[in-house]
Amino acid sequence: MREYLSYLTALGAMVAFLFSVYQYIDTRRAAERNHRFDQFHRVFGWVAGRTPDGQHLVDTQQAMAVYELSEFREY
Repeated sequence: MREYLSYLTALGAMVAFLFSVYQYIDTRRAAERNHRFDQFHRVFGWVAGRTPDGQHLVDTQQAMAVYELSEFREY
């Protein structure tokens, strides 16, 4: 059993490392999804014709916002 102890220790360290890499990647993906949704929500507000401050947008700005919606195919 003692001869396997070093292998088990190395395997445990590898599993811990791989889990931390997976967790890091998953966290980054979730942050990216949240950022994309915030961008989509902002552009959708522009399509409605108002800025977050409540100012009205010019028609050409609204048209550009409609065009930008095509970048968000996941919604």
